[in-house]
Amino acid sequence: MGGSRLVNRNITAGAGRTSMRLEPEVWDALREICLREGIELRDLIKTVERTATPGGRTSAVRVHVLQYFRAAATDEGHLNAGHGTTTATGPVALLSEIQVDLGSTAEPQIPVSSIPVPDSLTIENRLSDD
Repeated sequence: MGGSRLVNRNITAGAGRTSMRLEPEVWDALREICLREGIELRDLIKTVERTATPGGRTSAVRVHVLQYFRAAATDEGHLNAGHGTTTATGPVALLSEIQVDLGSTAEPQIPVSSIPVPDSLTIENRLSDD
């Protein structure tokens, strides 16, 4: 089994100098938040500590990063990234409208062939990427 991916860094927080062990991606996300907000890492950590719920500093930091980027996520951004959609006309919404009696031979109310599938999910594209 490989070693830990966690990266240990010293920081100055509300209680003084301490260290935190986080994944490299979380450290990158923290750096991006600081750049976007024009603040120092120590100030961001102090803010997280003041507003965090019980569970530890590293957990609070991970939750803060998730909430920060989730608040900034838009449907357009998800579409540009090739993710699914939550709109009423998207595939997820259409799938939830299909009502099929598995014991019946009747066709579904919405034919499966009419459900739009993003190009990134088609069988041809998945096979060509392999």
